Amino acid sequence: MNGQEKLRWGVIGCGRVFPYYAQTLVHHPETQLTAICDRDEGLAIEAMGEYGPVAWFSDYRAMLDRDDVDIVAVCTRGADHEAIVTDALGAGKLVLCETPLRCDPPTGDAARRFGVALPLRYDPAVRAVKKGIEAGAYGEVSIVSIKVGSNCDGLLVGALDLMNWVIGTPKSIQPLPAGADGAVAKAPIDPGGMAPTIQSWVALYDTKPLAFINIADDPGFGCLVNLVGDGAAAWAHEGTLLIVSQDGAAPEFRPPDEKDGPWLMSIYVRMISDFNSCALHGREFWVGSDWVIEAQRLANEAGFAYTNSAGGGTDPEPE
Repeated sequence: MNGQEKLRWGVIGCGRVFPYYAQTLVHHPETQLTAICDRDEGLAIEAMGEYGPVAWFSDYRAMLDRDDVDIVAVCTRGADHEAIVTDALGAGKLVLCETPLRCDPPTGDAARRFGVALPLRYDPAVRAVKKGIEAGAYGEVSIVSIKVGSNCDGLLVGALDLMNWVIGTPKSIQPLPAGADGAVAKAPIDPGGMAPTIQSWVALYDTKPLAFINIADDPGFGCLVNLVGDGAAAWAHEGTLLIVSQDGAAPEFRPPDEKDGPWLMSIYVRMISDFNSCALHGREFWVGSDWVIEAQRLANEAGFAYTNSAGGGTDPEPE
């Protein structure tokens, strides 16, 4: 991007996901955190003190006027996404927006400058499971289950996104009776110590395997993807991968790669690094908004209780 060695980021919203962005941007060799914004001045000043020296704002529009902000990360509650995303793209910025989205998908040049934050796609264990399915490593897959923690709407959209990414877009999702635990109970792998399920849905396909989305009764659960095939079963949880062959061969175990920190931090590092690299080298980011809008439609039809809370903290509002 214009021969720059580093891209300069501004983060709007200093709530729950803010530290993942700030820590990455401060330490990454090709990024610089130059501005932060939150309508709660106390939060903005506190963040500036921890990650500064950076400029801080309580009105996001003032931040967008700065020439030293190339990329804007939108980490506010979903209800404010439309105005912020529209204004940021209108100001010529690149934008990475947390889910759930509350805005129409950008079009034209703006679409090429816009990306959706879906960090679960950057879990190495989940990527390995996807590659295994594509390579036929598990044989004919009969059950796929994705289980996420109960801490935020973004992870619920992330679960639907993973289902689409791994096996394709479902026609619809239907709620299961209370207490149902999707495919986890049917898998020939005992995860051990897994949090109980509080809500479950079945994803309906014409010719796909049985597919379930489960919500764990634990806000810190993270993400579990497990599947059963006639050749092997796989279990991926927070970067850890376990593959059990149906022929009795020794299980394959891959521990998490913690070079970028704990699991949630590490997948944010990978996602932010990828978005920054695409922007730096003139490539379009590969995670756009069309499927996320569809995922949210499916979720709302099936009764997901959205709270319009993307970042979990306060967000900037114009006076």
